Amino acid sequence: ALKPPAFAEAAWELLQRTDVPLEDSVAAAAHVVQSYASLYGTTPTLMKPGYITALLGSTQLLSALCTKYFNTFDADSNGVLELDEVTRLAQELYESLEAPPADASLIRESLSEWISSQGGDSLTLPQFAEWFEAVLRASLRAAAELDSSPCVEEPVEICLTAKSLSGQEVAISARSSDEVAQLQVAIAEALGLPPAQTRLVVSATGQILEARPGATLGDVGLASGCELSAVAMPTLVVRRHVYNARGGAPPYRGSFLTATDEVELDANVPFVAQEQLVFPSEGCQLFAIPRSPDGRAPNRWEDGLGVEVGLEASPAEVFGIWGQHEMVVLVPMDGMD
Repeated sequence: ALKPPAFAEAAWELLQRTDVPLEDSVAAAAHVVQSYASLYGTTPTLMKPGYITALLGSTQLLSALCTKYFNTFDADSNGVLELDEVTRLAQELYESLEAPPADASLIRESLSEWISSQGGDSLTLPQFAEWFEAVLRASLRAAAELDSSPCVEEPVEICLTAKSLSGQEVAISARSSDEVAQLQVAIAEALGLPPAQTRLVVSATGQILEARPGATLGDVGLASGCELSAVAMPTLVVRRHVYNARGGAPPYRGSFLTATDEVELDANVPFVAQEQLVFPSEGCQLFAIPRSPDGRAPNRWEDGLGVEVGLEASPAEVFGIWGQHEMVVLVPMDGMD
């Protein structure tokens, strides 16, 4: 018989011929040696995937371990394992595989293919060896499925510092799942700035955080300790939805969405002085609608969807308080459209 040191060398040579990663090979060799050194102990040792792979790659090692397990739990030495003996063995084996404990009914179901046709609830050594190998292979498959299953990341709390150009500083706590637009509003309110005109810049890199619909702090790579600069811009960027009127018989008559874009306007200058930036043609009407989470607008314009805006108002008055509204421009029919 090999002593543990000599067996370690033999096990290492075996493991080098398998597909087990190096770190698992080292752990597997150590585990096999430990199992051989204390094989009759009743305290279960965890079987990691690398160790199981090594066992399944060597018929000799697997057979030896099966025999030792069988003889250890064959309490009456009658050459078969009765249900109570198999139950104790399986419970210890499942513990070593980090599987849930098994009750007698589950064990009986697991052993159904190998139950002796004459002995009822008992196993011979060859039958046990087949069952033992099947359990190890099933454990490997379960571990592989667990490794390949998608991992859903939990939101992480982020602690940030924001400064205005005047030197005012605030500490802000947020979560990685929060939207950039939410952070922009929170920092603007804390610093007394107009939210829709506020722009956030990562101080260390100069990265401008765009408040696009759905963009989260995790998406833009913000982490705890980041310092942000908050700047109130003299201009205001507003999302614009353009609807063109169409004639014809219902349901084709009406105003339908033809374009969505963004316009940059002087925040405190009335719309009437910026008509060329707002309207694509003459005779248009201006409305404000609540911002949708995905930035989309209805395909067809209906009365009551928004509030008409007077051209004497400024973009800051209509769109700059919360930054939660978008612009709608209704373009009239041209000629015989």
